[in-house]
Amino acid sequence: MHQNVLPGQQQPYFLESGKGRRYLLGPFLATIIGRGEDTGALMERVVLIGAKDSVVPLHRRHRSHEAIYVLEGSAALRLGDRDFALGGGDYASVPPGTPHSFTFTSRRTGRSRCPA
Repeated sequence: MHQNVLPGQQQPYFLESGKGRRYLLGPFLATIIGRGEDTGALMERVVLIGAKDSVVPLHRRHRSHEAIYVLEGSAALRLGDRDFALGGGDYASVPPGTPHSFTFTSRRTGRSRCPA
C-alpha cells in the first residue's frame, strides 16, 4: 500500500492531511488527492483552498459530472440559473453541461471537487 504518494494505478493508498500533489491555480491552492489513474478512471478528487472573494468564473464541463462539497467556510454558488449560499458540510451536484461558478465568501474556505 502506498502512503502519502499517489500510486499511479488502481490500488489502495493512504494520504495524510495536507498530502497530495499541490498546484497554484490563480488565487487557489489545489491539492490533488485522487486522479483517474489512481481510481481506475472512476473519479478524480481535488481540494481547493482559497481566500475570501476568490472566484471560479462561470464554466461548464461537457463530459464529466462534478460534485462540490464545502469542507469549511462558506461559498456562493451559481448553479444554472439559481444562486445558493453554501457552508461547511453542504454539497452540490453539477451534471455535465450545467453552467456554474462560485465565490469563496469567508476568510478561508476549503472545497472538495470530484469530477467523475
